[in-house]
Amino acid sequence: PAALVWSLATAKWKLMSALLAAYCFPHVITVPALPRSATHAFWGGLQGWFPEGMEVLYVGTTPEPEPEPPSKGEKRKRLFCIHPHGIYTLGALALPDHVPEVRLCIAPYLYHFAPVFRVVAELLGVKLGSTGPRDLKRLMEKENSPMAIVPGGFEEATVTCRFTERVFLKTRAGFIKYALRHGYDLVPCFTVGDSDMFSNPQGAWKFRWWLNGLSIPAVLPWGFPVLPLLPKRVHVKLAIGPPLHMPHIENPTREEVEKHRKRYVAALQATYAEAIRGTPSAGRPLEIW
Repeated sequence: PAALVWSLATAKWKLMSALLAAYCFPHVITVPALPRSATHAFWGGLQGWFPEGMEVLYVGTTPEPEPEPPSKGEKRKRLFCIHPHGIYTLGALALPDHVPEVRLCIAPYLYHFAPVFRVVAELLGVKLGSTGPRDLKRLMEKENSPMAIVPGGFEEATVTCRFTERVFLKTRAGFIKYALRHGYDLVPCFTVGDSDMFSNPQGAWKFRWWLNGLSIPAVLPWGFPVLPLLPKRVHVKLAIGPPLHMPHIENPTREEVEKHRKRYVAALQATYAEAIRGTPSAGRPLEIW
């Protein structure tokens, strides 16, 4: 957007036309995905960076009693919720390779104004959506399922601290409200090892969260010693918990939203407790910010 404004202010018409075409391209033309063998090669190369690859496993088998039991034969809609955001959100990158039908909903800025990112994702066969209120509402009204989001957002990236497990959920209730309104079950997911990939300075939280409010990820990561923007080579595991069944409430009250937010936090903590067994994260408490 900044380049577009600059080209308009300086009358660089050819550049402005090229930028406008680039922005519009992924919204107008659907790029066909590469063959499955090619996308597997890419994901395999990504996983090869880590000593033991990127393990994906399902944990937990006994969810709490359902507040609204499904009718016989009813197919429940699912919303995967991935934590922590970390620097690169590797859990969100790993999920589509194991659940190809999932639609990954990303920040509105990335979805609408990052055409290269959109095209690369489509080539890899990743279906994208936006977490913008109107965009997400539209997808849920069309009953798109399964979908995936990163509830902690840039704030969760900001509080990333090496050797510390943190999620940003104390003031996150919007995704709970949408799940209740549209009848989506929440699937808690936790990426073990994400917090160990990068060092990230701590402090100046109010200023950094102000930057987050402007859709700026306020992080200063340092990963692999030689190439610090690459993650450190650590053990990585994406744990997918059992679905947390949600009732369908068209107009949930604040009390109802808060009640189900607490249910979700408890389900995430249970998933986390199982996920860290036998990993370097074992024994670390899960901090809820």
